[in-house]
Amino acid sequence: MNLVAKVILKIISIIITPFIKDSGRRMVYLKFMQKLGFCALPQRYCEPVPLVSDIDSITKMPYLVMSNVPETEFEKKIEKKFLDKEYLGIFKKSIAKIAANKMFCGFDAFIYSEIIKNYNPKKIIEIGAGYSTFIAVHNINKNASINCIEPYPSEFLKELVGNNKNKISLIDKKIQDCYQDKIFSSLEQNDILFIDSTHVVLIGGDLPVIFLKILPIIRKGVLVHFHDVSIPYEYPRKLVYKSGRFYNELYMAGNLVANCNYSFIFGSYRFLLEKGFLNENDNYNFGLSVWLKK
Repeated sequence: MNLVAKVILKIISIIITPFIKDSGRRMVYLKFMQKLGFCALPQRYCEPVPLVSDIDSITKMPYLVMSNVPETEFEKKIEKKFLDKEYLGIFKKSIAKIAANKMFCGFDAFIYSEIIKNYNPKKIIEIGAGYSTFIAVHNINKNASINCIEPYPSEFLKELVGNNKNKISLIDKKIQDCYQDKIFSSLEQNDILFIDSTHVVLIGGDLPVIFLKILPIIRKGVLVHFHDVSIPYEYPRKLVYKSGRFYNELYMAGNLVANCNYSFIFGSYRFLLEKGFLNENDNYNFGLSVWLKK
């Protein structure tokens, strides 16, 4: 950061501090700021934004936030297939149409296809949909269905749904605005609940609905996916520093495993790191998907 930027930020902090520290009128000020497209918060222990110095020290090296997560049989299967260059090459060709996207691609897409092949779900519900839906529709059997809940469907997703109306349905609303027990209680053993959320626990957000209403009621044997989660490790440095975002979904998802409500099936980051394949500059050697089973 250059000197000019530092001076400007110092002036802004002096001007804005009285407003954000005034507890009595803080909500009024925040509402006004958010209309302008930003949000300023004071730095103190009870705020949702962590100290960058804490992040820096924790993420210098891969940091385990959970222990006693043993290797699974599915991981052993994946290692053999991942090292089979011919097999992996066939998969890469099959997703050439979406290979350039940066939302859901590479290793995570490969794992999604292998999960579907291994468990053969009859029904998939995606909370957050798009390129992942492409993977799903090209790997499910002819009698399976995909229900997408996506409040901001891309043109790609709309076209995909339009071309596969017999397999895919779309609800273009936020999960907190369309939640119904019966939708999720219909999932059976080996069916999939694919979650690609906002990744942040907020009042009125999607994660309270997902963790407190949906995950407790789904049946035993249902597979659950979380994206941008690195269980059993802390969020990797690349994700935090490149995006500048402070996700916290990982700790909620980890709690499901820690309390034995869900079993750990696969973690992309853990697999690639511990097997020595991790390369943050290669989509097929970097991933942040976690798969659990109730």
